[in-house]
Amino acid sequence: MTTSTTSIGADFAAIVARMEGEAAALSRMAADGAWNQVPVAVTADLVVSLLKTGDALSAVASGGVGVLHTSGALPEGHVSTKRWLEVATGMSARSAGVKVARSMSLREGFARTRMAWLSGKISDDMVRVITTGIPLALQRLNVAEQPAVIDQIETQIVPYAMDHSIAQVQTKLKQLRLTIDPDGIDERSLAAYDDQQLHLVPVGDGYEVRGYLTKESAAVLLTVLEQKIDGWFHDGSLTPEQQLVCGDDV
Repeated sequence: MTTSTTSIGADFAAIVARMEGEAAALSRMAADGAWNQVPVAVTADLVVSLLKTGDALSAVASGGVGVLHTSGALPEGHVSTKRWLEVATGMSARSAGVKVARSMSLREGFARTRMAWLSGKISDDMVRVITTGIPLALQRLNVAEQPAVIDQIETQIVPYAMDHSIAQVQTKLKQLRLTIDPDGIDERSLAAYDDQQLHLVPVGDGYEVRGYLTKESAAVLLTVLEQKIDGWFHDGSLTPEQQLVCGDDV
């Protein structure tokens, strides 16, 4: 058993080393203009293959992050997994924190999501939507009840995610959230209403708009903007080029 386990570990490390070498070779070829030599007819397929391979490698790496974080066996001089990732890979503090949080979520639960990611059936972005969306739907549920409910939701969401877009999965999770916690939705809506704000921040010769509005307030603002822009179209304030760029987008 020990020999078999050791062999698997050695094979795993060897494959990682080969992947690193192959990736470096691809990078050199791309830098030398390899894409210009590839028939356009197959470029799209190659791009998808590369992106899916990147997702698969990200899934594998996430497992390693979870092992390191749980064991505490970080390289010498590091006491934080997040900080180690920043230094070792050059990623931002936010990205490193997300990597650690996601790896722990998948290590402690979300077994179906993890396996679907490893098998290439869902993307890195889809994993993020699932591992953040389900807990959000259950945040008012008793902690002791959450693992069982997560498992039930995963049974529905993961197969659905394999054949649907991120936007559709987000909608599905919102529907589940309404079913599980309708009172919580009402409370958060009221809180959001109280938190409405709109700031105009001077930037150069103009202003940057920052803020948050409820759907109702946003609808009022959009109506005003639509009326204003409609007036520009009718009085000739917009050039033909500007009209072409704007289209129907307020």
